Amino acid sequence: MNNENFFLKENKRMVKIAIKEIIYIESFKDYMCFHFADREIKTRLPLWFVEEKLSNAPFLRIHKSFIISIPHIDSFSSTFVEVQGKRIPIGRTYKKEINEFLMQHLLEIS
Repeated sequence: MNNENFFLKENKRMVKIAIKEIIYIESFKDYMCFHFADREIKTRLPLWFVEEKLSNAPFLRIHKSFIISIPHIDSFSSTFVEVQGKRIPIGRTYKKEINEFLMQHLLEIS
Protein backbone atom coordinates (compact mmCIF):
# COMPACT_ATOMS: atom_id res chain seq x y z
CA MET A 1 0.00 0.00 0.00
CA ASN A 2 1.28 3.46 -0.80
CA ASN A 3 0.27 6.65 0.99
CA GLU A 4 -2.60 7.51 -1.34
CA ASN A 5 -4.32 4.36 -2.64
CA PHE A 6 -4.88 0.70 -1.98
CA PHE A 7 -6.98 -2.13 -3.36
CA LEU A 8 -10.02 -3.78 -1.80
CA LYS A 9 -11.73 -6.94 -2.93
CA GLU A 10 -15.34 -6.30 -3.94
CA ASN A 11 -17.49 -8.89 -5.70
CA LYS A 12 -14.56 -11.04 -6.81
CA ARG A 13 -12.58 -8.11 -8.24
CA MET A 14 -9.97 -5.77 -6.84
CA VAL A 15 -11.02 -2.12 -6.70
CA LYS A 16 -8.56 0.75 -6.23
CA ILE A 17 -9.64 3.29 -3.65
CA ALA A 18 -8.17 6.63 -2.69
CA ILE A 19 -7.53 6.87 1.05
CA LYS A 20 -8.52 10.56 1.12
CA GLU A 21 -12.00 9.67 -0.20
CA ILE A 22 -12.84 7.35 2.71
CA ILE A 23 -15.30 9.07 5.03
CA TYR A 24 -15.54 6.33 7.63
CA ILE A 25 -15.18 2.60 8.02
CA GLU A 26 -17.65 0.37 9.81
CA SER A 27 -16.98 -3.14 11.05
CA PHE A 28 -19.38 -6.09 11.13
CA LYS A 29 -17.34 -8.96 12.65
CA ASP A 30 -14.98 -9.97 9.79
CA TYR A 31 -16.62 -7.68 7.22
CA MET A 32 -15.85 -4.04 6.66
CA CYS A 33 -17.93 -1.38 5.00
CA PHE A 34 -15.90 1.51 3.57
CA HIS A 35 -18.15 4.57 3.24
CA PHE A 36 -17.47 7.16 0.55
CA ALA A 37 -19.48 10.22 -0.48
CA ASP A 38 -21.05 8.38 -3.42
CA ARG A 39 -20.76 4.66 -2.62
CA GLU A 40 -19.96 1.90 -0.16
CA ILE A 41 -17.59 -1.02 -0.55
CA LYS A 42 -18.11 -4.12 1.57
CA THR A 43 -15.21 -6.49 1.93
CA ARG A 44 -14.04 -9.23 4.24
CA LEU A 45 -11.29 -7.84 6.44
CA PRO A 46 -10.80 -7.55 10.20
CA LEU A 47 -10.87 -4.03 11.64
CA TRP A 48 -7.46 -4.40 13.29
CA PHE A 49 -5.91 -5.07 9.85
CA VAL A 50 -7.48 -1.96 8.32
CA GLU A 51 -6.50 0.13 11.34
CA GLU A 52 -2.90 -1.03 10.96
CA LYS A 53 -2.85 -0.24 7.22
CA LEU A 54 -4.21 3.26 7.87
CA SER A 55 -1.90 4.00 10.80
CA ASN A 56 0.01 6.69 8.87
CA ALA A 57 -3.14 8.28 7.41
CA PRO A 58 -5.44 10.81 9.15
CA PHE A 59 -7.86 8.28 10.67
CA LEU A 60 -9.09 7.82 14.20
CA ARG A 61 -10.71 4.82 15.83
CA ILE A 62 -13.58 6.11 17.97
CA HIS A 63 -15.53 2.92 18.66
CA LYS A 64 -14.95 -0.82 18.55
CA SER A 65 -16.77 -0.81 15.19
CA PHE A 66 -15.81 2.55 13.64
CA ILE A 67 -12.79 4.33 12.22
CA ILE A 68 -13.34 7.86 10.92
CA SER A 69 -11.45 10.15 8.57
CA ILE A 70 -10.33 13.21 10.55
CA PRO A 71 -10.59 15.64 7.58
CA HIS A 72 -14.25 14.63 7.08
CA ILE A 73 -15.36 15.52 10.63
CA ASP A 74 -18.23 18.04 10.50
CA SER A 75 -18.97 18.29 14.21
CA PHE A 76 -18.58 16.40 17.47
CA SER A 77 -19.86 16.18 21.01
CA SER A 78 -18.82 14.12 24.01
CA THR A 79 -20.85 11.15 22.72
CA PHE A 80 -20.64 11.23 18.92
CA VAL A 81 -18.74 12.49 15.89
CA GLU A 82 -20.62 13.63 12.79
CA VAL A 83 -19.15 12.93 9.36
CA GLN A 84 -21.09 13.71 6.18
CA GLY A 85 -24.37 13.95 8.14
CA LYS A 86 -23.90 10.56 9.84
CA ARG A 87 -23.64 10.50 13.64
CA ILE A 88 -21.10 7.92 14.75
CA PRO A 89 -20.99 7.04 18.45
CA ILE A 90 -17.86 7.39 20.52
CA GLY A 91 -17.31 4.18 22.47
CA ARG A 92 -16.96 4.35 26.25
CA THR A 93 -13.43 2.95 26.21
CA TYR A 94 -12.37 5.56 23.63
CA LYS A 95 -14.30 8.53 25.04
CA LYS A 96 -11.68 10.31 27.15
CA GLU A 97 -8.85 9.88 24.66
CA ILE A 98 -10.99 10.85 21.65
CA ASN A 99 -12.46 13.95 23.28
CA GLU A 100 -9.01 15.16 24.32
CA PHE A 101 -7.66 14.52 20.81
CA LEU A 102 -10.56 16.30 19.11
CA MET A 103 -10.43 19.32 21.38
CA GLN A 104 -6.67 19.68 21.03
CA HIS A 105 -6.17 18.95 17.33
CA LEU A 106 -9.32 20.29 15.76
CA LEU A 107 -9.17 23.56 17.65
CA GLU A 108 -5.59 24.03 16.43
CA ILE A 109 -6.67 23.59 12.82
CA SER A 110 -9.54 26.09 12.97
